[in-house]
Amino acid sequence: MNKAKTILSVALLALMGQAAQAASDEKNYLSVDPFYIEPGEVVTVNLNLVNEEAVCAYQTDLVLPEGIKVNVKKIPGTSVVLETGISIVTDRSYGYELHTISSSEQKDGCMRILCYSDQNVCYTGNNGAVATISLIADTDIEAGVYEFGLKNSEVTFESKELYNPWAYTTSIAVGTYAEGILTLAGEYTTETVEVLNKALAEKDDIMIVDMTSVRVFEGAVEVTNNPNTVIYTSEEIGITNENNVVVDGTCNSLILTDGYPFTTTCDFTVVNGVYNRTLSIGKYGTVVLPFEIDEATKAAYEFYTFKAQDEDYLQFEVVENPTVGTPYLFINKGEMAAGGFVAVGGQVSTKLNEPIVTDGWQMKATYSPISITDAAVLDKTYYISDNKVKNATKSLSINPMRAYIEGPAYSELFTSSVNALGIRLEGTTNIISHKNIDEEGGMYDLFGRKIDSPKGVYIVDGKKYYKY
Repeated sequence: MNKAKTILSVALLALMGQAAQAASDEKNYLSVDPFYIEPGEVVTVNLNLVNEEAVCAYQTDLVLPEGIKVNVKKIPGTSVVLETGISIVTDRSYGYELHTISSSEQKDGCMRILCYSDQNVCYTGNNGAVATISLIADTDIEAGVYEFGLKNSEVTFESKELYNPWAYTTSIAVGTYAEGILTLAGEYTTETVEVLNKALAEKDDIMIVDMTSVRVFEGAVEVTNNPNTVIYTSEEIGITNENNVVVDGTCNSLILTDGYPFTTTCDFTVVNGVYNRTLSIGKYGTVVLPFEIDEATKAAYEFYTFKAQDEDYLQFEVVENPTVGTPYLFINKGEMAAGGFVAVGGQVSTKLNEPIVTDGWQMKATYSPISITDAAVLDKTYYISDNKVKNATKSLSINPMRAYIEGPAYSELFTSSVNALGIRLEGTTNIISHKNIDEEGGMYDLFGRKIDSPKGVYIVDGKKYYKY
């Protein structure tokens, strides 16, 4: 049907009936769903009809903020429209067979939408979407909360009466996202917060939510895929999150979960903090701490810094006061409950210090997960496991807040086929677990008794060894 016929049809409908105002504005109206969008993104939203009486036609003007428009697709270099960006929902109407939908841009910038039936066929049901609208955001749109809605709406009842619903207004939440940082701005009502959280549930790499330009936020930010996400605000804005919220440079409760990445764009003060991590008594692991730990944590663990490589083991030296951002070997001494690393208060930083370097070897730290599959890189990469320094073989995944070691290629430096080195703690027992100790000469237990099949700690040639 051409445009002239469309206008004539609407005019006829208007002449056939009299304008009638419904007794309640909540019984018959058009609405649009609030939504979240990012620069350059395309989002499809519903145009909904709530009707107490049977409706056979409607018209409305879509009001969009600057920077967001209907995603109309044209043949490049022409005015030929391939897709209008607006489609009938066949669950409530009868598609283009009995209902016809059209749209045109108005002088005030609104997009007028008209949908009707030549045979006055009514929409089914009393609530739900009658059309979908594809919208696209400009690539340079700024973060904020924008108004979005409908005006000049009309619905035509089966009785041919025309009704003018209220103007309907809702919100568009625009966020900008880059390199793990989501930036928000504006005032977030409960409804807008719900829309935002629905969008966040589909993201899995958010590290920081920058809300320093948000003035009001009615609810909680739900970043479900990374519990270590840090939220920044410049003041108290109504956010209900209990943990990991930095308000004007101070975080009252920082809870870091093992296995998830962590970062921050600036240093901040932590009042109460913990990095939840468990390690079996007597087992060695690696760690890099984002904050200074309290005395109880220092008493529960022993920390060692990388010192040297000698023969078939790596040597580590005890550190009394581990520093933030430095990679360490550590052990749960078992002298007290060790459920994690507790902050003593003070500054939090994710700035990693320079690697510990010695004799061509480097001990490095990471706050983000690392995955290595390149054979050449794996051959010179080492990690701590089962109280041994192991050389990576087929692949290697390094969890956040851990350390790893880079050195000479194992295939060039060592002849052992077990791809493992021992750990030597300066001033304590040597642990050279990768060797075949049974082939060594005279083996004795710690009481000086000769043994044939050793397990645990024993002595060979005056040195202490540990066999698994």
